Amino acid sequence: MSKARRFADVFRRFKANAFRADVGAAFAGGASVSRADAGVAALMRAVTKIFTGLIACLLLLSSGASAATFTVATVSGIAGDKNAARAQNWAGVGAVASANTTSKCATGTKTRIKPLILVVAGGITWQNLQSQDSDTKNYLMNYSATPMNLVVRGHKDGTNPNEQLAMLFSGRRDKFTGEYRDSDIINSPLAKTLKAAGCTFAIDPSLTYRYYYTDGKPLKRDLADVTVVKAISDSAGQIASKLRILKARYGSSVDVMTVSIAAESSLSGGDDRLYLALIPSLHGASGAEEKIRVPSTHQNNLVQLTDISTTIAARYGAKLPERASGQALAQNPQSINKSVFAGNRIDTLEQEQNSSDNPTTTKVTSARQALIHSLINQDKHARASRAVMVYNTIIVVIFVLAVVWLWRRKCLERRFCNIKAVEFGSTQLLSLQRLSVFAAALPVGYLLVNLVPWYLAIITRSFAIGDSTYREVDTFKTVALQVVTATAGAALIALVLTLLINWLTRKSASCSTSFIVAAALNGLIWFGDGISGNHLTFNSPLTMNALVAGRFYGVSNTAFAFGAVGAMIALLAWADWLKSRYSLRVSLLAVSGVGSLLVIVDAAPFLGADFGGALALIPTLGVALVKLSGRSLHPRILVLLGLISAGLLSGVAILEWLLRGENSTHLGRFGGQLLDGTFLATIGKKFKALIGPFIDANGQMGLMVLKIVVALVVVSLVVVVWLRLYRATRRQGAPEVYRLQLDTLTVLLLLEVVLNDSGASMAVYSLFLLVPLACLMSLELPAKQQNQIEMLG
Repeated sequence: MSKARRFADVFRRFKANAFRADVGAAFAGGASVSRADAGVAALMRAVTKIFTGLIACLLLLSSGASAATFTVATVSGIAGDKNAARAQNWAGVGAVASANTTSKCATGTKTRIKPLILVVAGGITWQNLQSQDSDTKNYLMNYSATPMNLVVRGHKDGTNPNEQLAMLFSGRRDKFTGEYRDSDIINSPLAKTLKAAGCTFAIDPSLTYRYYYTDGKPLKRDLADVTVVKAISDSAGQIASKLRILKARYGSSVDVMTVSIAAESSLSGGDDRLYLALIPSLHGASGAEEKIRVPSTHQNNLVQLTDISTTIAARYGAKLPERASGQALAQNPQSINKSVFAGNRIDTLEQEQNSSDNPTTTKVTSARQALIHSLINQDKHARASRAVMVYNTIIVVIFVLAVVWLWRRKCLERRFCNIKAVEFGSTQLLSLQRLSVFAAALPVGYLLVNLVPWYLAIITRSFAIGDSTYREVDTFKTVALQVVTATAGAALIALVLTLLINWLTRKSASCSTSFIVAAALNGLIWFGDGISGNHLTFNSPLTMNALVAGRFYGVSNTAFAFGAVGAMIALLAWADWLKSRYSLRVSLLAVSGVGSLLVIVDAAPFLGADFGGALALIPTLGVALVKLSGRSLHPRILVLLGLISAGLLSGVAILEWLLRGENSTHLGRFGGQLLDGTFLATIGKKFKALIGPFIDANGQMGLMVLKIVVALVVVSLVVVVWLRLYRATRRQGAPEVYRLQLDTLTVLLLLEVVLNDSGASMAVYSLFLLVPLACLMSLELPAKQQNQIEMLG
């Protein structure tokens, strides 16, 4: 109740003080220089007050989300540490008590945390496991650890097994060249942090096959706290055999974690699929469904390769590996008596061999089978999304170009903004309107079609080897079928939306009203899905997927490109209507309120968690307020808006870092970098990623030159069109709303390109809405010849 009261007080103060008489005078402007200066100063004060309320809301909600989940609790098997419990509760389901850095490698004198054996396999997925013999398949599917899919995404040029090993033992996505040797594992960041915490770390590829040392003495009675078994070149059957031997030798006195990276023979880089992972002793995995919410991906049973080292470090209360970007899973490792390691663990060598050569029949429970089936579908979904994404984007481009072609077909002198709606026949104008709305609704259709399993459409082919016949997926035909399936569904949805929107706006006198409604629908669907869990965006036919996504939660770059542009188009049109229907004050208050809500849902760590997007939205809203009031943009106002944006988002990021530490989202982690001074390196990486698509051509100079030339041609064309549209909106008689939209959306487009590491692709997605809008705007702008005649007359 107190939080709600504070929020209400902040809003009342904002509402009462934001638009006083002096501010109204400022917006009204004046003839004299002194009144103009006073107006500018008052305007700056008004903008400051508007965003002060926004800052208060963001900080209140950010702290409130953390406090709402705070309770001091302990996890079974882990010492009751308030800091650890606090970290876990702040992060929510799937969090890790990483704030507690007290080593648990030597808990007491008689007990210890179970030793962990990490088996690193290669090339095994849940899907290709189904083609193995029943003993191997059933044993791995029913193994006593939580099944998960493992994302091994590396750099844009793909990752090899050596680089993935480096990622596995460092917890960060640094590029690695050369061979990753056993000595690199021993000196890895994970090994260092475990040793610093008093834990022991060893690598023993032959652990499962050694029984006696050369001097005839039995195997060493004790195990290191963490032992690595590197078996990348082993088959699934050999991995299952190793796990059986470890089970027979150690029983339940150890935990075995199995992760698979790309096979050593992988030619594609190995990041084109989700790999198998079996993670033991996870907190909350005791239920029948075994669904675990992974903190780094916010998805069920989808863990990143960089999360493994942080999970192992957190298991023993060690600090996270230096500069690790992964997030640990919540665990509940059990403690055991050290006496269980006294003497030999098996009676004879024959017993152990029998456990491997004559495995007992394993029956997989229905709940485990359902979970494995969902993991297989998750892999199929991600791979299909990655395969069809480019083709579906091209299809949207084709429809946008069709809008331009239809518009240009009636342009008499081939000059931009040279025709009016009256020069179109009613049928042609209606066709342009409907096609524009359809093009704007098509991205929404691709999003909504993800509600059905379009990715399950596959085509197989058979081939014979000797007397045996085999079947495999025909990749080319399958991708073509999935493109057709997804596009057909998206087009059907877009057609229904187009008919509905045109029916709702049939009485509107403006030819752009229906398109504005379609743009608003983009803002609602894309933003709404981003803040509610990415159920539609994730692995969709048009946007991010688990194989290449840099972030798996919140408002993605694609969602911001469609959602922010669509929302701003609708918001500015609504603001202009309010200004003409009621008053400037009502219009400014509406933009401030709705715009603040957009920033909150986009920036809040527990909602959109989009630092770059919020940093672009705040100046855009400031520009909208200034232009809506009829004033010009002064440099000091732009500087003020930039400082407000940077200060606001930095404050929220630092606050989240101070409250949640290593369990923060990427927004909070940037706040930690602001505090320790390493943020410049992150900015450098973002800039490199921004220009990477144009300069990174894998050594092919011709391809790099081609990319640069194409980019320059596209940018030049956009600039030329923008300049002509800018002049057209400044002519006498041009609707004021189009001038407002052009200036505001230009700022938004430029900022989203500069402030995001995938700015080029975001600009393309934004143009999918901006180009049809420009075509429709031109029909209501005065022609150049008419303007000249009026001036001469």
